[in-house]
Amino acid sequence: MNRNALHSVLLVSAAAFSLFGAACADQEPKPWALRAITRDYTFPTRDDDGKVVPEGLTVTAGDLNKGRRMYVHYCYACHGMNGDGRGPASYGLRPLPRDFRTGAYKFDSVSDGVPNDIDLVRIIRGGLHGTAMLKWDLKNDELYHVIQFIKTFPGLPKGTPDGPPCSQYGEATPECTAKLAAYPDSSIEDHIPSPFEVIIEKLKKSEEKLGLQVGQPKPTGEPIVPQHYDENGGVVVDAPADPWVGKEAEAVKKGEALYHFKLQCTTCHAHYLTRTALYDYQIAADPQAVVSYRSEMFYAIPQSNAKALFGVATMPPDFTMNPLRSIRVGSELPDLYRLIASGVGVMPAWAQSAKPDELWALAHYVKSLKDLQLPSNAQKRDALKTMLHADMFVPPAPVKKEEEPVVDGAAGGGEADAKKAESGEADAKKAGDKDAQKPGDKKAGDKKTGDKKTGEKKTGR
Repeated sequence: MNRNALHSVLLVSAAAFSLFGAACADQEPKPWALRAITRDYTFPTRDDDGKVVPEGLTVTAGDLNKGRRMYVHYCYACHGMNGDGRGPASYGLRPLPRDFRTGAYKFDSVSDGVPNDIDLVRIIRGGLHGTAMLKWDLKNDELYHVIQFIKTFPGLPKGTPDGPPCSQYGEATPECTAKLAAYPDSSIEDHIPSPFEVIIEKLKKSEEKLGLQVGQPKPTGEPIVPQHYDENGGVVVDAPADPWVGKEAEAVKKGEALYHFKLQCTTCHAHYLTRTALYDYQIAADPQAVVSYRSEMFYAIPQSNAKALFGVATMPPDFTMNPLRSIRVGSELPDLYRLIASGVGVMPAWAQSAKPDELWALAHYVKSLKDLQLPSNAQKRDALKTMLHADMFVPPAPVKKEEEPVVDGAAGGGEADAKKAESGEADAKKAGDKDAQKPGDKKAGDKKTGDKKTGEKKTGR
C-alpha cells in the first residue's frame, strides 16, 4: 500500500471514529438545565389569602424555558445543572447550596409541605446572610420564570429515606442514574416527579362530563404566618399586631424568661444569663428547685439532622455574633416573629406552643441580642460575655421543708399537744376497761389464783 492510499485509509478511519464518537456523545444525557422543556407543568399554589387554588398553577413550556436559561445564567454555579447543589463553586461553600430535588427549605413559613412561591421570592430577593446566597435584584417576570423552573427539578427516588442515592451527600446508584438519564419529558410514565409537581390522575368519564379538572394538585403547606406582596413586589409579613409597642423593655424582660425557661431555647442556643441570675430566677419560682447547668452553657450545641436533607449538622446561631440568615433590614421584628412561629430546619414551629404575645416578646428579646452586633454596641457585648464567663456561682443544695416539731405534752408543749396527750390517756383507759371485761384475762386469773392459794394456806394452818 503506497503512502497516499495509507493516508486515505487513515482519514476515512478518523472520520468514522469521529462520527461514532459523536453518536455516542449524543446518547449521553444532558444536564437537566440544558434540556429543553417540551411540556407544560402544573404546580400546587395558593391565592393571596393563602387558600388552595384547586386547579393549581399551570406554567407553559415557553415560560419554563425562559426560567431555565436564567437559571443557567444566575444560579447553576452554586446549585448545579441538575439542581443538586453540586455546582462548580459549591465545593468551597459552607453551608452547602440547597439541593432543589429534596423540596426541603429551612426558611419558609409553612410547618408541612412544600413552601409557597412567596417564600421563594423572599429568600431570593432578601438573600441569606452569612452564606453565599446573595440578594438577587431580578425583575418580577424574571423572578417568576426562574422560580417556576426550579420547581421542575426531578425529586429523589422513593424508598431511600436515610440516604437518597441521588443526593449530593452520597454516590449515585446505577439505578438512579439510569432513571435520570432516561428522562426526556416524552416519557411521563418513567418520570420521577418533582416535589412541586402535580401527579396527574385520570378521572372517571362521569367526572369528565361534569367538566372537572383532570388531576388536582396536592396543596402547598398552609402558611403559619401569612405574607403578601407590596407594590414593588417585595414581601411583607402579616404578623398579628405587636402588643409590646411602647413597652419594649418589658417585652425584652418577658422574652428573656421565655427564652431561658418556658420555651427552653437554651437546649440548643446559648445562655445569656449568668449562673447566679439563672439560680435566682428558678428559686423565685420554686424554692425547692434543683438548679443545674449544662456544660458549655454559653455556647450553642450543633444539631444533627434526622435525614440528610441539608448535608451537615445545624449550628444554632449565637444571636450576639452570628448573622441571622433570613432577617431583613427594616423588617427585623416581623421576620423574627415569622421565623420563631414557623420554625427553622430542626427548630420546631413555636406557634403551636406559645401565644402571639409570647412570640412577640421573644422576638423583642432576640432582637435586643442581635443589636449587640452593631459596632456601637461592641463594648456592651464584650461586657456581657465577660460577665457570663466570670460568674462561677455553684448552686447550694435545695433547702428541705421544715417538719413540724414533736413536743412532749408533759413538758408544756402547748394546748394542741396537751389535747393530744389527754386524748391518748383516754384511749388507753378505754382499752384497759375493755381488756378487764374479757374472760381469761391474765390479770384477773392471777388474782383468782392468788386468792385460792391464800385460802389453801389458811386451811393448812
